[in-house]
Formats: sequence, structure tokens, C-alpha cells
Amino acid sequence: MRVALVMVGVSLLGVAWIAGTQQFGAPDEASHYLRALSITNGRILGPKVRYTDFPLTPAEEVWANHNTRAVMVPARLTPPNVRCMNGKPDLNGRCLVEDVSGNYPPMSYLLPAVGLSVSPNTSTAIWVVRAASALPSLALLILAVALAWDGTGWSVLGLLAATTPMVFFSSSILNPSGMQITACLAFAAALIRISRAPAEAPRWAWLAFGASGALAILAGPIGLEFVILELALFGVLLGRAGVRELRGTTGRWTLRVSALTLMAAAVLALIYSRVAGFEATFEMSPLLPSLREGITQLPPVLKGGVGIFGALTVFLPLAAYWIWWAGVVSLVAAAIWLGDRRARLVTVGVGVLALAFPVFFYAWVSRSTGFGLQGREVLPPLLLIPLVAGEVVSRRSSIIAQRRSARLALGGALAVLAVFLGYAWWYDARAVAGAPHTIRFYAHAIWTPPIGWLPWVALAALGTLALLAFASTEALAAVRLAAARGTPGRGGAVVV
Repeated sequence: MRVALVMVGVSLLGVAWIAGTQQFGAPDEASHYLRALSITNGRILGPKVRYTDFPLTPAEEVWANHNTRAVMVPARLTPPNVRCMNGKPDLNGRCLVEDVSGNYPPMSYLLPAVGLSVSPNTSTAIWVVRAASALPSLALLILAVALAWDGTGWSVLGLLAATTPMVFFSSSILNPSGMQITACLAFAAALIRISRAPAEAPRWAWLAFGASGALAILAGPIGLEFVILELALFGVLLGRAGVRELRGTTGRWTLRVSALTLMAAAVLALIYSRVAGFEATFEMSPLLPSLREGITQLPPVLKGGVGIFGALTVFLPLAAYWIWWAGVVSLVAAAIWLGDRRARLVTVGVGVLALAFPVFFYAWVSRSTGFGLQGREVLPPLLLIPLVAGEVVSRRSSIIAQRRSARLALGGALAVLAVFLGYAWWYDARAVAGAPHTIRFYAHAIWTPPIGWLPWVALAALGTLALLAFASTEALAAVRLAAARGTPGRGGAVVV
């Protein structure tokens, strides 16, 4: 199947990204490592302690003190630059260490906790836990591809446009964002798949709907909000006719199981938030100044949605951010051009609400923490823009599918996405290796990942080539279409 090329490409690129960041060089990775270690120790929540690690502003200090928990850390598994609570390094034995992520929901840390239990030392452990953290994220990405696929390249165009380099980066480091983002992608792909024909949706799509939604709810602090937002979109995509058709399937056990799974996950998330003290502070006052502050967060969030790597230190060239979002805008424009009145309203509405989410979330919730907003924290709503636009184009593709120019445009768009994803990995790896001004960075690297750079370069290259091969099948389809129609050669009429 042609879709296997997409699955292979996504998988290989995802694995290659694991080596794209130095040990503990990702945002708050040492803190998330300690969170996983607390679960390894058999503690869902450690004792609450005050945060004293780095100087903070008053607002930041309040937030940190609210979340910090103590973790018992063996000397052999102590992250670098982490000291005991008495201020001294732990050279042997074990000691208590404060962890500012100590009350984060445990779901994203379960597999890394298992990895830590079998790791002999810190140097090995960081790579084991990254692989363990990446595994479910890559599985969810593959699931999203399978859900979106309907036999044509049009069906996965929106999903690939939503799978930004930041999705791969977040999935390759130890943090809860990777699982939450990919679970939300799979959940959105499931609702899109079901909304195409609710009565004909396969059982596995309903089960994927429930499982991915539950993971999205439990993976991070605001997962429930993301799922509610996507469920609202589900209702919009279904429309009245779809809702009536869905009611006719209420006897299917898979629907009931999926609904009960989502409800159980929501209840667990609410209970955990109350027990762990991870409840958000909602504050609208002062209204206009807070909204202005939220708007100032939007440009860095849009950059972060495409990709800011390392410890928020590796930025893509400015043109790269413009290229990606220009591609998304082009996809939205295509959806507006091809869609009917209702599809246009849905496309525009999703775009407006997705862009408004980070503004309002920062203005009324996150602003109280004193920290700025990162793109990966609010990426799920932003990814709905290309997902929905791509779905509209896919559903209306029959209008243009027989045009050679349209099939060539589809192949070209998929090829650009593939090249961009490969380029982003190469650009990040070059910076991380310490050779940012050479094409063959691996030959001049100051820092190298496990087993050297060449195997990871090969994985990234093969992943990119797999996606390019998929893109080429769409371009070749245009050539076959022209041949089937008997298009004359040079000087003849051209089929468009």
C-alpha cells in the first residue's frame, strides 16, 4: 500500500529526532526525568516541598512552589547539574531532589519510568527514557495516518501539513507534550474518519477514537480542554445529517465503549487535578491589558508551532517559518475555493478559534504563572487549521481530481512537506553537533549522539525519501492520467 510509505517515513524521521538534542538539552528535560523517576520509585506524588533551585519572579515562584515535589534519586541516576535538597551533589548513595514538574499527570511518564528501572546509569538512562517516551508518540502518529487514509493522497495532505517539525521534536524528548500532541492528532484524525460516514465507520476507528481521546485527556494538564474542543469540532463536521446518522449507530458496542472510555478518562483527570493541586487559575481582570499580553504571545507561539529546538535555543531561519505557515494559508485558501458555503464557514471558524485559543489561554490562565507560552503547549488547537482545511480539500477533491495540474500540485505539495521535514532535522542536527556552517556536519561534529551521526543521518534521509516516494506516486498519477486520456505530446492540447 502506498500509505505504508508515509508510515515508514514518519517512523524513521521520528526515530532520527531522538538524536537531535544533547543529553538533558531539551526544555526542562531533567525535571521530567525526575518526574519519571518518582514513578519508578513507586510514588505517583512525592512530598510537597518549596522550590529553591533558581531565582524566580514572585509570580513564577508561586507557581513553582505549588507544583514542586521531592524525589528520591540514586547517585547513579542523578541528572547533571542537579543537587540534593541540602545543596550538595550526590556522589554516592541517594538523596532527595526537588522537582518542579513533580505533580504533572503520570500517564506520559509510565514507559520512561520502566526504562529508568532497567538503566544502569544516567548516561544510558537519558537515551532509554527518550526512546520509551517516543514509542507511544510514534505509534499515535502512525495511527493518525491510518485513520486519515482513504486510498488517495488528498486524504493525508492535511495531516502531513499538521505534522510540523515541532511535533517530531516534542515526540523525541522526555516531556508530556509529545504524547499529548500526537494523541490529539490521532483523536482528530479519528473524528474526521468517523464524520465522513458515521454509519460505515469501522469498529477499529471507534476504538481508536476512544483510546486516543483518553490518552489526550490523561497525557497533560489541559488535555481535557483539548478533547472538548475537538469534540465540538466533531459535531460541526457531522452536521445535522451526520448526527442523525450517528444516532442510528447507537446500538454498536464500539461507540458505547469509546464514549465510556472518554468519560472515565475525564473523571480520572479531574480527580487527579484535585488531588495533585494541578488546578488552573482563571483570571480575566484586567480584561483589555490581559488580552493585549495574550496577543503578544501569538508570534512566538506560531514560531514554536513549526519548530524551536534544543533548550529553546535552535531556531529555524525566519524564512522557514514563513514558508510553513504560507503553505498552511494556501491549504486554507484551497479549502475555501473548493468548499461549499458550510465548509468555508467551518474552515474559517476553525482558523479563527485555533488562533484565539493561545491568546485567551495565556491572557486568562497561563499569564498568572509568570512564564511565557511555548508553542508546543498549545499546539493541538493550531494543528486543527491544516487538518480541517486538508479534509475539506480531500472531500471536494473529486471536482479537480481528474485534472493533471491538480495531481501535480498535490504531488508537489507533498514533496515540499517531505523536504521541509528532512531539512528541519538536518538544520537542528547541524546546530546540535556544533558544526552549524557545514553541510556535512557529521564529519566535523563537536558533539555526537550514541553510535555516531551517520546511522541517524541515514534514518532521517530514508524517512525523507519515503515521504518523497509517496509524493512521487501522486505526480506519476498525473502522468498516467494524461496518458490514459491520450494527451498529445509537444505542441498538442494540454489536459488541465
